Amino acid sequence: MIQIFKNVKNLYLDSFSGLSKNIWLLSVVTFINRSGSMVFLFLTVYMTTKLKFPLIEAGYVMSCAGLGSLAGAYIGGILSDKFGYYRVMFWSLFLVGCMFFVLMTIKTLIPLCIFMFVANLIGDSFRPANFVAISAYSTDDNRTRSISLIRLFINLGLTAGPAIGGIIAAYYSYEWLFVVDGITCIVAAFLFILLLENVEPKDDEVDPDELVGITKVKHYFESPFQDPKYLTFLACIFVTGIAFMQLIYTLPVFLKQEFLYNEDQIGYLLALNCLVIVVLEMPIIYLFEKKYNNMVLAGFGALLIGLSFFVFNPLSHLPGIAIISMVIISIGEIFNFPFANDYALQKTNAKNRGQYMGLYTMAFSGATIISPTLGFYIAQNYGFNQLWYLVGILTLVSAFGFFMLRTSE
Repeated sequence: MIQIFKNVKNLYLDSFSGLSKNIWLLSVVTFINRSGSMVFLFLTVYMTTKLKFPLIEAGYVMSCAGLGSLAGAYIGGILSDKFGYYRVMFWSLFLVGCMFFVLMTIKTLIPLCIFMFVANLIGDSFRPANFVAISAYSTDDNRTRSISLIRLFINLGLTAGPAIGGIIAAYYSYEWLFVVDGITCIVAAFLFILLLENVEPKDDEVDPDELVGITKVKHYFESPFQDPKYLTFLACIFVTGIAFMQLIYTLPVFLKQEFLYNEDQIGYLLALNCLVIVVLEMPIIYLFEKKYNNMVLAGFGALLIGLSFFVFNPLSHLPGIAIISMVIISIGEIFNFPFANDYALQKTNAKNRGQYMGLYTMAFSGATIISPTLGFYIAQNYGFNQLWYLVGILTLVSAFGFFMLRTSE
């Protein structure tokens, strides 16, 4: 038993070793930002309960947010290549923080749609810049774990965020969610420029046979639009994203309507998702990153994401099924997201990294446009069971695509 504990301890220590100081500091800044990220996790519940929006109107608002994310990802990628990730990340955090204070005053459909578009355009310009920063602050050998460390701190923040947000929404007011989110964004912006170095992005000089995850990317394209395998990969990300984003949009409403959960219970359940990732992701990445193809691991993760929703159909009567579902989707995230992120970064060089990662972010943002409207339309007209069947089919399709990309170029 003692030896088992020693082995687990060594596994954890090894999984965190060799990462740069800047990656750790970026992780801390990310944690501060994400610890206040409460608004979007409860926005659909806020609109359908407090503002009395029908499900379909809530879907319209979230689709506008998705359109803003799509535009922000594209613009953020271009700006990162032109002006550098450093400026883009600071201004995105600062401006979107200011916008949260305005957002809490908007109560009607059309203004809310417009404002959500603008807020997400500014906020999601951060994401491709963040990928460029990770590449600048890491090496090819530790890039996947660097991505996972950032995700760990994101989820560590989100472990506290949903739980606290659920308490605030249930016992105080939804408006306080906007205030907390705005403050943490602005604090994170200033800590970013105080703590982080502005390191120039670089190209890693490595032997292609030594690349992480046994995914050999031997040729760089000037533009992602010239790269057919990358475009196929983005299609898989898009389809997986439609399925995964039901966790944020329709699942909280499903739990409230069908399981009669209140806001704090939903918050605790969403916090479990983050907690599983915090505990398991780094060791799992360390164990798998050099042994299996990135696309095989991403495909396996996509299958688990689909299974996490599908289990509600035959097993909704089972006590604790919501907890089981959340554990499954958490493990699916661990396998899909970091290895997909790393594959995308492997396809880039210093001159086009913003464009590539902008399109990568756009693929996921595009899913946020389709996901809420499609999910709420099916749930409202055909029921949640049919929605979970659709999610299962989508993830089967995306997993097949990931598996087809497993061969090297």
